[in-house]
Amino acid sequence: MFKKNRRILKIFATVFLLLLLSLTAIVDTSFCKPLKKDTELSGIQDLDHPLNNDSTNWTIMYYFAADNKMTDNAKMFIQNLTQIRSNDELNIVILYDGFQQGDTKLYYVKNGGGLEDISGQFGWPDEVNMADKNTLSLFCRQMMNAYPAKHYGLVIVSVGAGWQGICPEFGPPLRPYTDVSIITMPDFQETLQEITKNGEKRLDVVSVVACLAGMIEVASEITPYANYFVATEEDNPLLQIWPSIDSLWNLKNHTNMTPEEFVKDIINYYTPHDVPLSSNLVRLLFNTLPFPLLHVVTIHTTLSAVNLSKLDEVEESVNDLASILILNQDNENCREEAQNARSQVREYGKYSPKSYLLYRPTRHPLYDDISLEILAYDAYIDLYDFAQILYTKTENQGIKIACSHIMDTMKNAILASKTTIMDNSSYGLSIYFPQTQQLYNHCIYPIKIPSPYEELQFSQNTAWDEFLRGYLRI
Repeated sequence: MFKKNRRILKIFATVFLLLLLSLTAIVDTSFCKPLKKDTELSGIQDLDHPLNNDSTNWTIMYYFAADNKMTDNAKMFIQNLTQIRSNDELNIVILYDGFQQGDTKLYYVKNGGGLEDISGQFGWPDEVNMADKNTLSLFCRQMMNAYPAKHYGLVIVSVGAGWQGICPEFGPPLRPYTDVSIITMPDFQETLQEITKNGEKRLDVVSVVACLAGMIEVASEITPYANYFVATEEDNPLLQIWPSIDSLWNLKNHTNMTPEEFVKDIINYYTPHDVPLSSNLVRLLFNTLPFPLLHVVTIHTTLSAVNLSKLDEVEESVNDLASILILNQDNENCREEAQNARSQVREYGKYSPKSYLLYRPTRHPLYDDISLEILAYDAYIDLYDFAQILYTKTENQGIKIACSHIMDTMKNAILASKTTIMDNSSYGLSIYFPQTQQLYNHCIYPIKIPSPYEELQFSQNTAWDEFLRGYLRI
């Protein structure tokens, strides 16, 4: 009994410390080293001839940027891919890099099963920086040259931070955040532009297997260069990978499947989960409290397929809402309505803490132990859910019209989505909406923001960033 009481006292003492930390200002990030420069891949040339004929229906390109916690799951998934096997109608190619130095491999999934190491054939060294846009660009260009097909799918498997970047190179879990490189969204856009020759040879499907990638800001970068986008609005705590093996089997058995049918199939085979964080004891202690902010975070995973040809209409509707909110920024009633809607909307990003202090010295062990709502990063929200709530709360007809337009265009853009029974507020795309000045242009990882929000294509296309700065009084 004495030991049990000591454990409970220790937990409450830790909570008290975490609450104090959560109220502190965001700490300086000058301790972080600059991001790595582009890795030079000397001696690598694009092929000047195809290896296969162009009558193949599909080429699926897997980019496993797994120099992070995705390593083990990536290895298991690659082994499962060997069961599917390439054939005359389906090519499966893989670029993998994990924790270990010298473990970069370029594979072709053989027709007879197993993996053919084609690294030497294409001039790849045994270690590359997967957070370098040049690596992603060269991989795709080489594979599309060597394995031409009617349809191309790019599957990026890694971890990420939504609009803040994808494919970070962290290394083993116990290595501190002192030297992190990442592909920013402007870099991603530039890479896709290069791969597709400025959109002339569009990718049919881009699937980003990373936390929080299902954002309108990310979709906006992809839109000129791809037809369909598959991603999750939520964190990916179970490190699931999509398309699942089952959906790939279905593609192999029906290689005449259209890209739209394929992305719908990906969603169909996806299994969402409710994932409570922290231990059973911590949840028992805190979830009975009458204060929701002291409850333990539960992640409700999601997956959505977006028709990118409809995204311009969604962007236009968001721009209309941002513009009318800016017009009424000095109207206290409108401001209060927006605040109320923001306080009730579905939020994402809570697998991570909002304070950098909870990451030290090796990631975020304190937050892992006690993942409370008050400590959680919460700057991403469901776009449709926000528009729906604001529509019901506002008396301003201009705001109502803009919210209605967002909901209508979202219905057209989201081809398919899947959530858990417990989650009825995730509709397919999220948007950036921090509630405090401290979380504006504040990186989820404890590093200097790799690329500011204002540099996104979405920020250039819409007035949403201007609304945020006005709303937050920055």
